[in-house]
Amino acid sequence: MPVPSSIAAFLLLILLALAVLIWLYRRSSAQRRRDRASLYTPAYELFQSYRVEQRDADFPILSGHYRDRAFHIDAVIDTLTFRRLPVLWLRVSLLEPLPGVATTDILVRAQNNEFYAPGNDLPYQLPVPAHWPDGTHAKTDDPTRAPSRELLERHMDFFALPQAKELLVTPKGVRLVRMIDQGERAEYLVLRIVDFRSNLVSADDLRDMMDRCIALIDELKGAAIPKAGEGMSDKPLKAPFHPFLVLAIAVLLPGMGQIANSQATRGLLFAFTTVALGYVTAKYAAPDASIIGRYAGGFFIYAVAIMDAYRWAKVRWEIFNHAHPKSPA
Repeated sequence: MPVPSSIAAFLLLILLALAVLIWLYRRSSAQRRRDRASLYTPAYELFQSYRVEQRDADFPILSGHYRDRAFHIDAVIDTLTFRRLPVLWLRVSLLEPLPGVATTDILVRAQNNEFYAPGNDLPYQLPVPAHWPDGTHAKTDDPTRAPSRELLERHMDFFALPQAKELLVTPKGVRLVRMIDQGERAEYLVLRIVDFRSNLVSADDLRDMMDRCIALIDELKGAAIPKAGEGMSDKPLKAPFHPFLVLAIAVLLPGMGQIANSQATRGLLFAFTTVALGYVTAKYAAPDASIIGRYAGGFFIYAVAIMDAYRWAKVRWEIFNHAHPKSPA
């Protein structure tokens, strides 16, 4: 049976429109890749040698030597901040071993959704001096081996920059993070396309961050590893709750175990998710479903919260006992 000419013309028009859309998408993607590839172009002259790697339309990764030191530099797109535009973060890492130094993360304007920072998973909150920027979070995996407050004080002027976000010290090196740009409002709010006005990193900004990394790591190498009680904390460290006690607390209510682990934000998130999923499954459950079946979503998150609290309690307990071994009887 022959296809009517009107239908054939309509199908041909659809195919033509589809081909045009594919061509426009590929052209836009190629242009975005070229724009992003030039991110570090103004700063290439700073390096004695460098290598740039780019995958698809992502921002490139720059590895190079500056002042005879090996740097790893990349850019991270953050779209997790609620009710805000996407942010492009610049991460500058100086990779040189710092044996014996605890992982210590300092974040300003922390919102507990910084996926690129390890601070949310570190078990110990360090005291923050009143004169440090508002909203500063300082966390570590071992307070007794964290860099001293006096040492960190000498590098806190980095956060005088409104774009500065993170200072990270690890046994593998140090890292600084600052904002490059925010996303285009119209493209993101309407089309959910993540584009940035500026696709170039200033040579002066990158030089400043690399110089700061060198100054920080050189001072860390020259500093003695703090002994127990000589780190960031001025008070004797209090032992964390025993993991079995945290487990018992976690069973009482969702999120309570996380609060016992000094992770209040994590606990509130588990509590909210438990209630929300419990409500959803109860709304759509069959009328003859059991209590467990009716609130299956809530019970599932409840169980995950219990396991999460116990796991982190064990981590904190082992770290504390490793740093504070008991004297033999």
